Amino acid sequence: ELQLVHDRKAEVERYVETELNAEQRARLQRLTELVHGFRAAYALELLASIAYIRQQEGHMETDLILARMKEWSPRKKAMADPEMVRVAQEHLEEFGQRMAQA
Repeated sequence: ELQLVHDRKAEVERYVETELNAEQRARLQRLTELVHGFRAAYALELLASIAYIRQQEGHMETDLILARMKEWSPRKKAMADPEMVRVAQEHLEEFGQRMAQA
C-alpha cells in the first residue's frame, strides 16, 4: 500500500525542481492530476483496471465495465462497486478531455 511520508515533502519537491527536466516535471504533474482523489490502493487499482479495459475495448458503459471486471477474478468481482466504477470512469473521461485540450 502506498503511504505518504509528509516530513519528506520538501526533499521531494527540491528533487523534482533540481533533478527533473521540464518534460519530466510536466509528466509528473499529469500523473498527479490523474491519480488525484484515487490515491488509496483500492482506488488506484480500480482506476488502473478501468483504464486497462477502456484501452483494450474502447469506451464502455459502466455496466459493461463491471461485467468485464467480474470476469477477471473473484477479487475483482468483489471490488467492482457500480458507483465507484462510475466515478472512476468519469474521472478518466474528464482527465482525457483535459489532456486533449492541452
